[in-house]
Amino acid sequence: MTQLERVIQEPFLIYGAGAVARMVFPYLLNGEFKCKGIALTNVEDFKSDNKERFKVPVRSVSDWALSDIKKDILIIIATSEQFHQEIKNICNSFGFCNLVPLTSELNDDITLMTFKQFFERKHIDYSQDILQIGSMRMVNLLKRSDIPNGVNMLGQLGDFVFPDTFGDTSFIAEGPYEHGPVYLKRGDVVIDCGSNFGVFSVYAASKGCECYAFEPTPVLNDLIKEQSALNENQIHPVLMAVSDRAGEALFHIDKYSSGGSSLFKRTKDTDDIKVTLVSLDQFVKDRKIKKIDFIKADIEGAERYMLRGAKEVLKQFAPKLSICTYHLKDDPKVLESIILEANPNYTIVHKWEKLFAWVE
Repeated sequence: MTQLERVIQEPFLIYGAGAVARMVFPYLLNGEFKCKGIALTNVEDFKSDNKERFKVPVRSVSDWALSDIKKDILIIIATSEQFHQEIKNICNSFGFCNLVPLTSELNDDITLMTFKQFFERKHIDYSQDILQIGSMRMVNLLKRSDIPNGVNMLGQLGDFVFPDTFGDTSFIAEGPYEHGPVYLKRGDVVIDCGSNFGVFSVYAASKGCECYAFEPTPVLNDLIKEQSALNENQIHPVLMAVSDRAGEALFHIDKYSSGGSSLFKRTKDTDDIKVTLVSLDQFVKDRKIKKIDFIKADIEGAERYMLRGAKEVLKQFAPKLSICTYHLKDDPKVLESIILEANPNYTIVHKWEKLFAWVE
């Protein structure tokens, strides 16, 4: 029996509620799986504004051990690999021994199965090289073996495409990039910092926006060029990393998750390349861009540097902002401070794993 078959057939607990677990929660908690609950080392550390979406109890592993749950229940360890052995030891100490680490392979298998079922229900053909979802037309990464971790595209669809196209929020993990007054509208000029596969840029183009897609990974930048060709060249690929200065720096490409690549070395398994840095203030000046309406950023901890390099843009254009805030512990406070220092007229709210900001 494969690990996927075990997850499908057996009741289980999910151990963890961090970034790794959050990415798989939408599938394991809302699908046909038999999840009995979430186990944590310390429940007090569990903070999430999505608690209402969890239809299972959240308890410490010690409380689960005292419950009537069977000790041979399958436990899926959904944390970073560096903690797997420690968590196995903790589980063993409470009598739990049926443990399966959520490897990237197992995660991909679960994700693929879940989304293929959804595509079939919505009559979306995922067998072709081009994937058409509503008004979005994009490269189908499920058909591209040359693009690493292409299955990660599916999570992005669940976060911000399916809620908009189908009104389906059951796949939300990190959350959409639009909230309240922060939304895309036709004619907007959009900055996509950390474009990755270009899914958000395609999404913006499908809404009639012009988008500058910053992605310093060469193979992904080439992919964005293909995405642009499918969208009337409304997407402009930029082979640079956004920061608070011009220059060069090492960029660390995550071997297992392209979305984890960063200017900061966050894992040992990376391929390091030299990339060009640019500030948004300088980029806008050099390109003679007349307005910026929307900035989206998911750049693995470099969000604060991007904002420091965009103070004139924030002051002059007051674009709507959708910025990820989960990479560094002090991100919510630090990013909000930088924004208000540049332009005190911003209203800022925190939702999901993001900061949303706008000027009335």
